[in-house]
Amino acid sequence: MAAPRSFGLIRLSPAVANFLVTHRQLEIELDLNDRRVDLVSEGYDLAIRIGKLPDSSLIARRLAPCRHVACASPVYLQERGEQRSPQELEGDRLDCLVYSNRTIS
Repeated sequence: MAAPRSFGLIRLSPAVANFLVTHRQLEIELDLNDRRVDLVSEGYDLAIRIGKLPDSSLIARRLAPCRHVACASPVYLQERGEQRSPQELEGDRLDCLVYSNRTIS
């Protein structure tokens, strides 16, 4: 099973550990990595992904919503002003740290 690292460490690992206590005859190989794996060519049975997926013949199920949050320090907002809409966050006029492996839906 492949899953994003942060999600896997925080949410998935405890759930898998609990699942394996109940189903001791099973083995799960958990690959926590932020790269998108090719399930077919790399031999994965399952992948959990966050974001919009490209069209394919694979079967996808939505497990939960994913919310994005924009954060800033009080000093930054005092210097740059508060942005009131997502459109104000676009472009390169703001100094931002952005997770570059994300997909926009």
